[in-house]
Amino acid sequence: MSDRNVTVRASQAGAFSICPRFGYYVLAGFEPGPPSELTERAFVDGNIHEPSVLAYAEKALNGVIRERQKELSFNLDGITITGHVDGIIEADECEAVVEAKALSARGFASILDEGIKSFPQYLVQVNLYMHGLGIKKAFLVVRNKETPRYRHYDHCIIELDYDADVVAETVRIIREVLDMVEKQEPPERLTPPSWKCSPSWCEYYELCYEGVGEADRPPAKRVVVPPEDVAEIIVRLAEAREERAELEREIEHLEGLVRSYLEHEKKDRARVGDIEVSRILRTRETVDYARIKALPEEIKQGLMRVTTYEMLKVRKGVK
Repeated sequence: MSDRNVTVRASQAGAFSICPRFGYYVLAGFEPGPPSELTERAFVDGNIHEPSVLAYAEKALNGVIRERQKELSFNLDGITITGHVDGIIEADECEAVVEAKALSARGFASILDEGIKSFPQYLVQVNLYMHGLGIKKAFLVVRNKETPRYRHYDHCIIELDYDADVVAETVRIIREVLDMVEKQEPPERLTPPSWKCSPSWCEYYELCYEGVGEADRPPAKRVVVPPEDVAEIIVRLAEAREERAELEREIEHLEGLVRSYLEHEKKDRARVGDIEVSRILRTRETVDYARIKALPEEIKQGLMRVTTYEMLKVRKGVK
């Protein structure tokens, strides 16, 4: 295998095992495409949530986090690994790496169900941090960033011990991809493609599928629910609809109280910190459907358009 020295970000290294072709483009120095809106949003969300996720970790783990965003660069068998460690926590007379993640509701459910194996790139990233720092323990602190606003954020903490095999396998994959770079032989595209094989999540997607027609590109991912999970999902759907209805009633009640206050004080707006509520007038156009239906059929057909769409009707207490 190649012994050429390269620099790899710890956050990227895990993706090499998911898609070696992605690793090929990185190590060969190809110019990545612009990040998608979803990628940028995920990055922004991570920066927004990270401080409070780390604060949660300190409280939950009864420790103190030091050296936040510690810059890391170390040599791993001739490969330079770089990264920024979210923090190192001192708790229960030991120290551990802390990595904060903010996931979608689907991602959070996946990590609750399958553990770290549902996100192998995180396993690689955290083990590389532990290796570079000489620390044997880590905590992956995960938040469901889509937790409903009427309750506190959902979190889970995954405790990890340093795994030398994960690090060794990462080195092997990087060296294997480097061999392909030197031979100018890119790995095959993934079959079937992974979640990363999408213009939303891979900055090399367009390069990878250059000259490939739409029919031969990966189809949009469709979630297929296992039959054993349907019952739980339907129950949660019914609960979520009830929660939404309750929230809508609360919003209507609170809006009424604020509107009453503004009218009594003869004000157009009220402000608390950076939150402002103001009274505005809007014009709404309505259609008299009874009069339209009374028109001759040839005129009515030009004014009305009938569309059919599907919806889910959810009822509780069905016998």
